[in-house]
Amino acid sequence: MNSCIGSVYRVDWLGCTSIHNSFVRRIALVEPGSFVGGIPHAYTLLARDFYKLILEHKQTENISVHEYVRDNWTFHAKGLWYYPSNGPLPSLTLIGSPNFGHRSVYRDLEAQVAIVTSNQGLSKALHEEKTRLYNSAQCVTLATHLCSPSVKFQYGYIVLQD
Repeated sequence: MNSCIGSVYRVDWLGCTSIHNSFVRRIALVEPGSFVGGIPHAYTLLARDFYKLILEHKQTENISVHEYVRDNWTFHAKGLWYYPSNGPLPSLTLIGSPNFGHRSVYRDLEAQVAIVTSNQGLSKALHEEKTRLYNSAQCVTLATHLCSPSVKFQYGYIVLQD
């Protein structure tokens, strides 16, 4: 979060509300009192802290926060697209599962690939993928329910532009 504040890059962040959080369905499958039930709340706190930092540092022109809202869908994804200042299409993306917690490092098979391209066809396809995700999103502002205690966010996609 702190890396985005004061950055020279334009950052668009996409998370999800509790209704669309992939952990919502998992909570019903685990035993009562499991830590899984607290995961959406932890994401809520992180998202609020991030949004507060954006406001405190007057970065709303450089950093936008969106929430994924699509009926009957959940959201548990991570990604990054880099848009260079000299063009409207991304030249870099990350594919995979960028989890670096203890479980991911020691128990799960995690892989991530960085793709850097100057191929216009691939860049266009990457841009269209990002656009499809953001077409199911709404921009968070002070007037939205981000500041409501009932909203739960999950980390998601980040788009960087310089």
